[in-house]
Amino acid sequence: MFYTLAKFLGFLIFKLLFRFGVTGRENIPKTGGFLIAANHLSFLDPPLLALASPRKVFYAAKKGVEHALPHFILKRLGAFRIEKGIRTAMQLLKMGKPIVIFPEGARSSDGSLNKPYSGIGFLAIKAKVPAIPTLIKGTEKALPKKGKMIRPRKVEVIFGQPLFPQYSEKKNGYQEMSEEVMRRIQVLKGDD
Repeated sequence: MFYTLAKFLGFLIFKLLFRFGVTGRENIPKTGGFLIAANHLSFLDPPLLALASPRKVFYAAKKGVEHALPHFILKRLGAFRIEKGIRTAMQLLKMGKPIVIFPEGARSSDGSLNKPYSGIGFLAIKAKVPAIPTLIKGTEKALPKKGKMIRPRKVEVIFGQPLFPQYSEKKNGYQEMSEEVMRRIQVLKGDD
């Protein structure tokens, strides 16, 4: 109930302030676990992805996020502590829940895509779930990395085709899958 209400209010706010748009919702699996693998531009990205997804998503929250929202609220919104990240993410994926992950590990300061860590490949291969390459646009202008004030700007989420794990269960296989996810995000990004 809390999540549904928060999502409804969030949708209204994002639609009014940011002219929020979503493309590719049909690429989100209706059942089972999966990873939403997105580029990371702003603190607005996690709530934006939660609003864009037709299913409730879960994500690891960095230490210190409790300063913005208390832990009990974050938990109801699908957040879990990053210290318990891999173990909790694997449990949720095996229960058929979607997880949001940012393959780059940190926000980009200029909107460009950075080299991914192998975590996305590790989770997808170990849990045997697809990764959905996802492009976020505009949040770096709506709330820049060093910015403190929200600015009304157009933001958009584009969900790409699912990428199913077909890589070896070794470190280089995890990295190969992570790099393929980022390559597909770059394709969604195009030339802009």
